[in-house]
Amino acid sequence: MYRESLLKEIVNKETVSTTLKSLSLDLFQEGFDDLSHRFYERIDNLKDFFNIKEHEANLKRLDSEIEKLKKCIDKGFNKNSNINYTKKVTIKKYGKIDLTTAYRI
Repeated sequence: MYRESLLKEIVNKETVSTTLKSLSLDLFQEGFDDLSHRFYERIDNLKDFFNIKEHEANLKRLDSEIEKLKKCIDKGFNKNSNINYTKKVTIKKYGKIDLTTAYRI
């Protein structure tokens, strides 16, 4: 559930970031070639706001915590459990996520 939420947020932010990049290029092509102008600064601020690095780090941390939990369960029962965590993530452009996470016991 947390993974799905993070992935949706990543897709939404990537969509906005792509649109902002396109807007910058459109302005440049229309003759607004002064990159030090205020609207370019504002677009750059928005791009920074919609950065996805934090969400990607959270996904990596989530995977790490799941692995730690599996190891603790194995250690607690003094045997290797049959818990297998597999994930398949397909992110399609513009907000469509196909997420399959399976726990097999």
